[in-house]
Amino acid sequence: MKNPFLPPDNKGSYSFCGNSVRSRIRIAASSDVPVFLIGAPGTDKNGIARIIHDRSCRKLFPYHRFDCSLYSDQDCRSLLFGDPGTDHLPGRLRQTWGGTLFLENADLLSDGLKTGILPYLSTKENTDIRFIISFRNPIESSLAEDLSVFEHEILSWPIRIPSLKDRPLELPRLIDRYLACNAELLALPVLPLTKNEYRILCDFDWPENHEQLNRVLYRALLSGRGQRLAISEALSEESAEDSEESPIIPSTKEKEDDSFPTLDDAMRDHIRKALEKSHGRIDGDQGAAQLLAIHPNTLRARMHKLGLL
Repeated sequence: MKNPFLPPDNKGSYSFCGNSVRSRIRIAASSDVPVFLIGAPGTDKNGIARIIHDRSCRKLFPYHRFDCSLYSDQDCRSLLFGDPGTDHLPGRLRQTWGGTLFLENADLLSDGLKTGILPYLSTKENTDIRFIISFRNPIESSLAEDLSVFEHEILSWPIRIPSLKDRPLELPRLIDRYLACNAELLALPVLPLTKNEYRILCDFDWPENHEQLNRVLYRALLSGRGQRLAISEALSEESAEDSEESPIIPSTKEKEDDSFPTLDDAMRDHIRKALEKSHGRIDGDQGAAQLLAIHPNTLRARMHKLGLL
């Protein structure tokens, strides 16, 4: 089953990009240099990375996504490079040989780990992996520091993905596209939006960008059951969830010994352990969802709520 809170497919992700971003995606797909995706959370960087892979000469080889925000620096090192004490855990780099490795939220890696990845990124090394690396830090001064470790050593192709708030003229078209895709997904008629509904949607801040816009329109369609678009109710529900959502809290093992973990803390740790055991895989046999005995979409929604996705 498709995840309703993400763009419907890679083709959809591509169509939701602006013309300048699509042009840079085409250039990236036709080359084999490392790509840097720079954008705020919710701009569907994984969808764009997958498009680049699927249109490249490596499309018949593995594509692996590795979210650096899910693991500690030590776990990232072990999962990427493998455990030297075991032969059956080669690491994500070895598993991706010949294909594309998408390193998501790489700004969270330590400088030491970034430096350890550099030999694999350099075209001078005998490395058969195409890297796509994303950064989520929108602050230019901090972003420059995150990029400096990589950019000064390798040739790369940066793609900056604008937030929805930076695309006000394109927002009505994006709303129509997401509405049509979700109506098809739910087998419901595409109902026209009123001028007031367009104004309400265009005035909303959309801090979670495309994922949040898609989620709101999905809920508006589902709540209206094909009779109307429940835009106000969907936005109210979204605002209520934002107000209830607690800030991202570090893993309980990093807290003071005398503190008692909250239920959200315990759930975060449990999900992290399942992801470590499944090597970051959510779906499929021995994926995190199977280990936790819940549907993959339910797990993704819970991870989003807990700040893990």
